[in-house]
Amino acid sequence: MTSFADHLKAERRRMLLLTLLDLDGHANERSLLTALHLDGHIRETKETLREDLEFLRSTALITTSMFQETVMVARITDRGIDCAKGRVTVEGIKRPQIVG
Repeated sequence: MTSFADHLKAERRRMLLLTLLDLDGHANERSLLTALHLDGHIRETKETLREDLEFLRSTALITTSMFQETVMVARITDRGIDCAKGRVTVEGIKRPQIVG
């Protein structure tokens, strides 16, 4: 059984993938943190965001790079797109709910 904290992490990570889809596949960490806050994840910090981005990178769902050595930029991969759309299941990422 997963904890509530694990559930929130999985939901937050899926939201990050969906945000990247909405933003033409890439965004910097400031934009992603703003998106998390707008989605109700108001207590998230830059550190938590970077942990989530590292998880997404380690599972090949995104790539990351640094802009001017201070701002992280994330790009969604094809596998990340498939995960965001529910075509691929990755442990630690919330699956989309089936509506209908």
